[in-house]
Amino acid sequence: MNTDRGVISSPSVESEWTAARRETVDRLNGIRDQLALYDDCSARKAGIFAKLAETLPPEETAEYSSSSSRGNAVEVDAAKKRLLEATAARRVVELKLVEGRRKVSQQRAELAAKKAKVLRAMEGIETARVRLAEATDVMYNTTFNRLSIIQQNLTFRRWELAQGVAHIFSLSTIDALRSPPASPAREGGASTSSYHRGASDLNGGGGYQSPGSDMRRQRNISICGLELDSSVIKKNKEAMLDQENGNHAEKLATALGYVAHILQLLSAYFDIPLRYPVKPVNSRSYICDVVPSKGLGGGA
Repeated sequence: MNTDRGVISSPSVESEWTAARRETVDRLNGIRDQLALYDDCSARKAGIFAKLAETLPPEETAEYSSSSSRGNAVEVDAAKKRLLEATAARRVVELKLVEGRRKVSQQRAELAAKKAKVLRAMEGIETARVRLAEATDVMYNTTFNRLSIIQQNLTFRRWELAQGVAHIFSLSTIDALRSPPASPAREGGASTSSYHRGASDLNGGGGYQSPGSDMRRQRNISICGLELDSSVIKKNKEAMLDQENGNHAEKLATALGYVAHILQLLSAYFDIPLRYPVKPVNSRSYICDVVPSKGLGGGA
């Protein structure tokens, strides 16, 4: 290291300083050469004008100078005009570009808002679908099961009413009333057993008769102690009139009156409308045929 006027320098700094100085000198030399070339061109131009002034008359020289100056002014004006037109066209293009960018930005914002709205709608639909599935499960677990339980209760209740009718009218040989249908669990379990005892009591205290017993006894029905022979239930009216004589006819009429009353009660219990209205009036019960049969004149 060398010390010069109190400044410490290194070989790298000196080399950089030398390179910068050489570059500056080269630039100055280039500027001098350009100035010299400009002076040379100016001198040549002045010599050419001097030669033209010597060869041409003074009037033509003045006219040439004025025409050249006018031509240069026209060219300058035309160039300025073209420059102004180009500047105006550039401004128009820039304004269109700015407007296009603004529209693109606005459309992007609108599309982003629509996209967010669609996404929210999709989320709402998915949530509604999940809620619908849950509501369907809840409805199946509550409503359908409740309807099934209500149907079982209704069936069991109808069986109870039918068994009550059988108990009131002391019906016998009604196999359908012996065992209760499937029903929900009862508290204590004593109710079903009592109904089983009632069904056995309706059979006259005896057990269930086997199929091998007398078929005629199974076909006969006892109502309030009155035996109803199934042979009287025929479509032929004359066959019924032949058996209706004396005490036997009155018993059959009374039993059939009980049958009409039971039929009306069971029709209401089981919600089954009767095709022909029944008028239960004990032994004088009758069925109304609102549509008269052909050749019979109709009536009750």
